Amino acid sequence: MNTVDLASLIEQYRAGLETQLAQLGPLETIAAAQLQAAQAVDIAALTPASSERQTLTSNFIAAAEQIEPALAGLTRERAAAQRVPGYHDAIRLEQTVARMVKTILEIDRDSIRLLEQIVTDRREAVQVAEHAEATLAAYGRESVTRPRPTLISRIG
Repeated sequence: MNTVDLASLIEQYRAGLETQLAQLGPLETIAAAQLQAAQAVDIAALTPASSERQTLTSNFIAAAEQIEPALAGLTRERAAAQRVPGYHDAIRLEQTVARMVKTILEIDRDSIRLLEQIVTDRREAVQVAEHAEATLAAYGRESVTRPRPTLISRIG
């Protein structure tokens, strides 16, 4: 592959990475907002950003698929591509994208852990309430079927 072809692949790859980067900034913002909502146990605040997040994620994946041929060509011709201007800039951009993806995934893991804890806590609260209700219902049934003497009936 000649230098012009490699330069074209580098430019395609760089442009795709910049498109991905444009999706990652808002994705990180949404992920951070969702983490804050999970920390505040504000489940209703999680939903509004979901649609936008899905769109951004889809666009990110589409950009990744579009640059796959350029990446494959650069990977095959790595030794020659390293000597072409712009290659190292594209690699730095690739590393930035990778760092941002890692950060978003870490934020998401924290959110998921918090949400799982919220679910667990709510399940436990429901079990406690159900147990209390069952105990009180049993007491109520016992009181109805077998009247007990009360203080008033003993005196009067």
